[in-house]
Amino acid sequence: MSDDSPSTDRNPNEHPLLRLEALCARLRGDGGCPWDRAQTMRSLTPYILEEAYEVLDAVEAGADASLREEMGDLLFLLFLMLEIAREERRASVEDVVQQIVEKMIRRHPHVFAKTADISYDRAMIQWEEIKQDEGRKAHTSVLDEIGETMPALLLAFRIQQKAAAVGFDWPAAGPVVDKVEEETRELREAFASGDRERARAELGDLIFACVNLCRFLDADPERLLRSTVRKFRERFRHIEETLAGQGRGPKDATLEEMDRLWEESKRLDSPR
Repeated sequence: MSDDSPSTDRNPNEHPLLRLEALCARLRGDGGCPWDRAQTMRSLTPYILEEAYEVLDAVEAGADASLREEMGDLLFLLFLMLEIAREERRASVEDVVQQIVEKMIRRHPHVFAKTADISYDRAMIQWEEIKQDEGRKAHTSVLDEIGETMPALLLAFRIQQKAAAVGFDWPAAGPVVDKVEEETRELREAFASGDRERARAELGDLIFACVNLCRFLDADPERLLRSTVRKFRERFRHIEETLAGQGRGPKDATLEEMDRLWEESKRLDSPR
């Protein structure tokens, strides 16, 4: 085994994260797993995204066993990526941990330097101010720090948070509700005009305004929409199960029948 080969002789009784690091090195080392050895930074990214969403599903489900498993899956993939970075001499676990620890301490002076007790909003603003003072990234805009690859709903939420952190924000929730109503009127006007391209643009503006309202309600739009989708699935399943009990399916029922079963499902969901 060459000097560049991953070391696998670490003490298994060491810290659990060191054991995970050793596991990834073993999987990618000589005699390791063909799949793990074939992975690259780029090839792992879809798996990391998938596992991150499975962690979110486990959080929403409130199942501790599932949460432990999904967090473990995500952590494994991150450590596998770290092993690739180590092999390519781009970074080590120690480098990554040291950098994030230093950054978190630097950006939380109210905790570690005991400068002052501050509010949630002030903590967000302070965070952005410190990032700008660090000057380590040649961004021309505070919004440049946000990647374009995240889901659009989350991207809109993060962009609005960044703008708000430097003072570009609505003063209260009321004007945001007014903005939602304004965008709804403009969408109606676009539909009435028959201009589908304009209607699409106005619909995008309406969605963006609704995401802004989520911020003022302290609601994560991704989680909120997932909850609504989950509710829709449960109510539609009630329609399917009821019709199946009659030897039928949705295609065999009228829209009026399905609407009635939908309302029935809503009543069953309502608290007594």
